[in-house]
Amino acid sequence: MQTYAYLIDGVVVERIDVPDGLVPGVDLYTPQFAGALVACGPSVRPGDLYDAGTRAFAPAPAPPAGPVPDVTSAQAKIALIRAGHMPAVRTAVAQASEEVQVWFSDAQTWQRTNPYVAAIGAGLGLTDTAIDALFRDAAAIQA
Repeated sequence: MQTYAYLIDGVVVERIDVPDGLVPGVDLYTPQFAGALVACGPSVRPGDLYDAGTRAFAPAPAPPAGPVPDVTSAQAKIALIRAGHMPAVRTAVAQASEEVQVWFSDAQTWQRTNPYVAAIGAGLGLTDTAIDALFRDAAAIQA
């Protein structure tokens, strides 16, 4: 069995298995369609990318995660506890300005764009991606 990827603009649309001995564009399929086929292995999937210069396939890029949701204070704090960050957060907040302390204790909603979130995250050594992930994890908590 021969395996081909059907490409449109360098993106795998479909993987096609052709019985041995048959030639695409001669024995089956039109020459035009066969021109969009590239031999590949069984690990190639629709959505994967093909680089004609290197003649290599690469996995499809992950879909964008979408916007980071706002979360309740309870959801945020539970996510921090589950991630093991709460002791360090409490220490950071205790050493922060009185405004940060009021926000931490009284805010009903936490927004990812809040400067206090960024400051506390940076103080913990968290990357923007890690903070985004914490917000997404928090949004899934039923609190």
